[in-house]
Amino acid sequence: MSHREIMILTANRLADGVVVYLADGDGWVEDISAAQLALDAEETAGLEQVGATAVNCQAVVAPCLIEVEFDGEYVRPLSVRERIRAAHRTTLAFHQERETAATTVTPAPALSAPHRAALTERAA
Repeated sequence: MSHREIMILTANRLADGVVVYLADGDGWVEDISAAQLALDAEETAGLEQVGATAVNCQAVVAPCLIEVEFDGEYVRPLSVRERIRAAHRTTLAFHQERETAATTVTPAPALSAPHRAALTERAA
């Protein structure tokens, strides 16, 4: 690990699949800004050890280290994949919210009658 790498541990909560991050005190949180930062190899190994224990306790699944940047206020994942996960756009609840929001939107006038009927039918 180079001196500039900052790592955090992420996983999915076993109970509901939501993306979580290991926080100080070995708890799991949904807010990436509360994640415990590992600044060297020793701290990173400690995160991995806590992750393995959490898997054995069936609290989380698939723990993995991700590289982040920290500007003193915000923690930002470096990879696009992890930015998407941090936005919590990968869970069923997110997609159900989107479906609900989509059913309250009035179809655009440019839609043909069959398309409008199909949207109405799907919303019902």
